[in-house]
Amino acid sequence: MSRNALDIAIDRLYATFAHYPRQTDMEHCDHCISEEEVQELVSTPLRTLAAEGAYSYAVDAITLWGTPDDFKHFLPRLMDLLTRDPDFIVDPEVMLGKFRHAKWMNWPAMETEAVRDFLSVFWLNALTGLNSVMEPGAVLCAIGNAEDNLAPYLEIWSRLDTSVSASRLAAFVDENYPVILKKGKLNNAFWEEREVQATQVLKWLRDPNLGQGLERMAMSERDATLAERLMSAAERLEFLRRIEVNPRSG
Repeated sequence: MSRNALDIAIDRLYATFAHYPRQTDMEHCDHCISEEEVQELVSTPLRTLAAEGAYSYAVDAITLWGTPDDFKHFLPRLMDLLTRDPDFIVDPEVMLGKFRHAKWMNWPAMETEAVRDFLSVFWLNALTGLNSVMEPGAVLCAIGNAEDNLAPYLEIWSRLDTSVSASRLAAFVDENYPVILKKGKLNNAFWEEREVQATQVLKWLRDPNLGQGLERMAMSERDATLAERLMSAAERLEFLRRIEVNPRSG
């Protein structure tokens, strides 16, 4: 996955949503959003909208100001900032959750395809570490706050056989293992409203093929430290699978 793939995906978003106009009288909560904030947002050319100027809208889009069509206008720039500007500090889970609030799966096919193309590139960049400082766990949860079915994204992670993707999988296992053991759920609090999707991830983690894949990667890994981490993660996955198959009493 090249840097160019992200450029192409974001350019496609700009082109796909270009016909949604900027509303100078955008609806907003007068008690929460000032008229000055609105005018600053709508008076700035879309492609030059800075992280600071976009922050307030990004956090409260649709819920406190703007309509789904307003969100479509700003969507390309928001995704641009999310993936390429470290100063844009909006949680990806919050940002992608806006798609759900905007009922994006009911949008025209051309628009949903452009969004899914972007999500796929965003996901692959997280798995491979290419131009992404976000950990796959956060990105997966973010996508889970937009998508109803995570199976295609989990399948991609299962198929990747690079040291980077395996290392990131081991880190994801290590991060979630204690919470799964104690509470039977994933570590990220943003899964709370996405129970079906979180259950998909938990079931995937208990798939014996996933742990076996990590074990094979560990056995072929030349870096002894990484090999040990991969094997440890594989053993943890096997333990999770065993206690799921044979639940402990009480």
